[in-house]
Amino acid sequence: MVHRMEWCNDRARYGAVSRILHWLMALLIFVMLLIGWTIDRIPREWKMVSLGIHKSLGIIILVLVIARFGWRLYNAPPPFPKFMARWEKTAAVAVHYLLYGFLLAMPLTGWAMTSAKGRPVVFLGIIQLPGLVDKDRELGKWLEEIHGDLASLLTATVILHAMAALHHYFIKKTMC
Repeated sequence: MVHRMEWCNDRARYGAVSRILHWLMALLIFVMLLIGWTIDRIPREWKMVSLGIHKSLGIIILVLVIARFGWRLYNAPPPFPKFMARWEKTAAVAVHYLLYGFLLAMPLTGWAMTSAKGRPVVFLGIIQLPGLVDKDRELGKWLEEIHGDLASLLTATVILHAMAALHHYFIKKTMC
């Protein structure tokens, strides 16, 4: 039986908008983290281009996470399956909110860090965004540490989320 993909979520599954936002963000987050984790190994002549892509992707992710959270408020996700234990439901909600928090904090700390270091954030190489904070070398160093720590926490949370999804798909044979 083939299900027609509906735009909105229903009581049984996520709709097209939720799925498109999910997988688009997953791809962008993967690329963003890959650039971030390898930036020190990128050849010097490509470093500025890579940082420009990294910053632009961060802004896109920031806009998408706000849109996604708004969509979630407008269009509630399907309820958890009845067979899920209470702790699994609590863990799923906690991981989703952690993901939202990290996906808001990561671009904001990156943007603030760049501003504190006195560098511009240029979106798609075209639009220079205003600085979030005044130039402050010490603040820039601190924000760089926070940004890196958040990247590690985001990576761990994404892995946890993916492992839980794979467990539900392959072991429990269910998926929303």
